[in-house]
Amino acid sequence: MKRLISYPVIFLSILLGFIFPQGKALKATIPYVLAFILFIGFIKEEFKITDLKRKEIFAYGIISLMFMPFFSFFAFKNFFDFDFRIGLFLIAITPTGFAMTGLVDLIKNGDKKLVISNLFIFTFMAAFTIPLLTYLFFSAKIEFDVSSLILKLCYLIFIPWFISKIIHKYIKPVFLKGIQKYSYIISLTLLFILIYVAVASASKSIELNYTMSILFAAILVQYFIQALLGYLAGIVFFKHSVNSLTAISASKNTQFALIVALINFGHKATIPCVIAIIGNHITFSILLFLFYLRDRRKNI
Repeated sequence: MKRLISYPVIFLSILLGFIFPQGKALKATIPYVLAFILFIGFIKEEFKITDLKRKEIFAYGIISLMFMPFFSFFAFKNFFDFDFRIGLFLIAITPTGFAMTGLVDLIKNGDKKLVISNLFIFTFMAAFTIPLLTYLFFSAKIEFDVSSLILKLCYLIFIPWFISKIIHKYIKPVFLKGIQKYSYIISLTLLFILIYVAVASASKSIELNYTMSILFAAILVQYFIQALLGYLAGIVFFKHSVNSLTAISASKNTQFALIVALINFGHKATIPCVIAIIGNHITFSILLFLFYLRDRRKNI
């Protein structure tokens, strides 16, 4: 039900971004909006050090931080200009989205502990992996301060996490449950603001043409390549968590990629990230259907 509500909200935020481009004046608020989104995610879930022992995390790291950067960089090298390529690259290397902690319940035999451990580890690592991988692959084309980007992302990730830890420790459980109860509405509202401002900022660069169609197809290709790699790793090494590993491999914190693109690489680089938000939902819906068909065939 929650996913059905999110679709019109996402499309409305995109539509309003085109109609009222004045929203680009709110660009300075975007880091705070994303920080609040991360804070809500940290409040909802807690990470345990013992979860580091999951071997699936290593497989996800190979897929997301080793294979996908090379794939995204070389696969689309001759198809898009720099701005679109950097947006696609950021989507490829960004960590799993917080929404997956809830969506995993829709997966048969969903492994929530795996989702949470993966999400926290790679979200923390993103403060370093995103700047370093971006510099490694694109330093010949752009100049940007890697240390400054690392510092910005550290502030963006670790301050919300630290505040959430304080609240978990000192706030009474009854108040904490109240925050968690309305976390979805809060997160969806913040997502609406984030997408609206991003689209408003990039509206002059967005045209519904052949290039946009190819860009959308490229985003879906990236998602399904990651899903396929997660599925293969699960089939070979982790049969007990194959569905969850497939889903988290394809899921991306598109808001995170969006904020990095918006702050560091210009409005046009945000376009793939905005499209990827829609692509993320489409990919997960298709994966759920494929899981259903596979399980149905097994039961025949």
